[in-house]
Amino acid sequence: MKLIMENWRKYIKLVERAPLAISILGTPASGKTYTKDLISALSTKFKMAVEKGKNLNIDDIRSEVWKMPVNDKLFEFFKAFYTLRKLVKEDKESWDWWFNHIKDTLNELLPIITTDIKITKNNFYIKTKKWERASKKTLKKFLKRLPDEKKEKAINSLHPYHGYVSVIRHVQILSAAAASEKTRKRDIVYDEVGSYPEEVIGRLRKLHNKAYVTDVVMIHPASVLINLIQNAYRMITGGGGGRDSSSIIVRDYDSIAKNMDVYTRNSERIVDTSSVKLTTDPDVARELELANVPDDKERGDKPIDVFVKVDTQSVKDTYERIVKDFSEETRNVLKAILVFQINNLKLNLPEDAREDLERFEMPAYGEARKIIQQVKNNSENVESIYGQKMTGVLNLEEGKRSRLTK
Repeated sequence: MKLIMENWRKYIKLVERAPLAISILGTPASGKTYTKDLISALSTKFKMAVEKGKNLNIDDIRSEVWKMPVNDKLFEFFKAFYTLRKLVKEDKESWDWWFNHIKDTLNELLPIITTDIKITKNNFYIKTKKWERASKKTLKKFLKRLPDEKKEKAINSLHPYHGYVSVIRHVQILSAAAASEKTRKRDIVYDEVGSYPEEVIGRLRKLHNKAYVTDVVMIHPASVLINLIQNAYRMITGGGGGRDSSSIIVRDYDSIAKNMDVYTRNSERIVDTSSVKLTTDPDVARELELANVPDDKERGDKPIDVFVKVDTQSVKDTYERIVKDFSEETRNVLKAILVFQINNLKLNLPEDAREDLERFEMPAYGEARKIIQQVKNNSENVESIYGQKMTGVLNLEEGKRSRLTK
């Protein structure tokens, strides 16, 4: 009896200690934040992780980096170089793109800042009397002495989103490493796209080996049109800076669909649900409350304990939810954005999505262009006319697509 009680106490301690690593994945404008809130209402363990754990939301990290003093912000790019160089040596397939991105970014910044720093054979060199290989400490001192005006000019030359992707990944990596230290393991919550499963699974495997319970929630609508409707809503209301992510949405949606089986093959448990039934889905509630997931008897241990695939509302329901509080003029703007993007991206929509669009009485392409131009013509009074910020609409350009990045 005594032995049973001791084993029970050990089990309880293990359960209490088991930290949670959650990855909330999905294309931009897929409803990740909304789904996170729904699951938080469903699972106590999940809610505690979101509220008290280390949240590694890409948008939040980007905002933190943006707010840094110029010298710290610039040096973060150099630190990212070292972080990603180390990772690419360990796993070239997963990290080669990221390392090349930070090198390309730095090669854009350096000529604006100084001609006395260069990258050669994946190392930094500083020119004093001659070119000498530089350490991280030497670089920091050298950069600190340079004029702030040049640093500001260099930083301002970057695209606010695409220019920062590799440095944000570096900050995320270091934050996760700090959160998972042996002495103070914390719950970790990721919030990103997940179109490159090798990276996500590799990261979760490391945490899984540190005794983390690893759950993945993938929000993937049945039609990419749902994402584009939500993206258009964001462009109109100014959410997420009003940015247009349409081209990235299409690319990442297809990539996620193609690689979905990579996630399922690497998961102990798989649950299919939808945002409509999520809050009352007993299967999701039961699986997400598990403190430890037994290994699959046939396939052995997997890096993902529970993989939850979440479908969303239908195209019709999504559209009606989005436009219900819009004026007729603003509804027409949303329709114009969709027509404009479908034409620009040359989308080959499935038949059911095309039928949905016809049901919404979409304008012809020429009319859509006129509606968007009308918004631009009223840019000074746009909020008083439409009752919305129209941030993304004012920046929309014909023939321009978002630069495709990870």
